[in-house]
Formats: sequence, C-alpha cells, structure tokens
Amino acid sequence: MNEGETEIEKIKDKIHGNRLVISNVPKNTLIRFKEIASDEDFMEHYGFTLKYLVDFHDGIIQSGVEHIEGEVQLLKEEVEGLKQKPTEKKHRTMMDGKKLEEKEDE
Repeated sequence: MNEGETEIEKIKDKIHGNRLVISNVPKNTLIRFKEIASDEDFMEHYGFTLKYLVDFHDGIIQSGVEHIEGEVQLLKEEVEGLKQKPTEKKHRTMMDGKKLEEKEDE
C-alpha cells in the first residue's frame, strides 16, 4: 500500500468508523439482541452490547453458574471433611460400672 492509499483508508475510518455488518441472523436471536441493546445500560448502542456479550462469553464477567459451581465445590469439600472425621463410639454404662459399646445403626 502506498502513502496515498493509507491516507484514504484513514479518512474512510474517520467517516465510517469501525463498522460491522452481520447477515443471516436468526429472527429470534436478532429480536433478543435488540432487546438487550435497548436496555438502559446500552441505550441501543450495538457496539457496546456486542462487547458485553463477548466479554460475558469469554468469562470476563462472572456468570451465576460459575458462582453456584464454586459454592457446590465448597460444600463437597465440607462433606469430605465430615466423612474423614473419626466417629466416637457410644458407650452405655451398666449399674455395676461396666461399659458396653452400642452397635452403630446403618
């Protein structure tokens, strides 16, 4: 590319900006995208809406599922800790002072 073509490209970018045209979008998906974009956070700015959705997909924004999975993992660890605790055997003391072990119920 020569210097003249580079200048022309710069001028085109200033006039048109970074444009993105997407075709063959399923109707329901397009409707949902427009609903998300019309939210007051995006104010129908499709570029910001697209960035948000890509960030969400890439995991920059933590989803609720990841939070729940983390909580489930903590609960699993607690259960494993409880399983590893030694259980105390129950004793009954007879009138004469002898101790009898009780059988564990299963």
